[in-house]
Amino acid sequence: MTAQITNTIDFYQGAAFELNSSITAFERHRILSIAEVSKLLGRSKSMLYLDMDPKSKYFKADFPKPIKLSTRSIGWKAVDVYEYINSLNQQG
Repeated sequence: MTAQITNTIDFYQGAAFELNSSITAFERHRILSIAEVSKLLGRSKSMLYLDMDPKSKYFKADFPKPIKLSTRSIGWKAVDVYEYINSLNQQG
């Protein structure tokens, strides 16, 4: 069974990810790389790091918390990123 995420149009076009009960447990717990998150949000990797840095003027407190995968690698739960994108679309 594949995950069903409806209305997944490019973020630049202002479309939201619709999270519904048909998302499989696999998709809910899938880990996205920084490259995938960067592409979904339309932001560079360096800007994502600034979004997470509390000392940065670009800090976003509501940005999803990353999961440390190894000493040099982080990732994000897919569902957290989709929920963040939905919150951005609802704000503006």
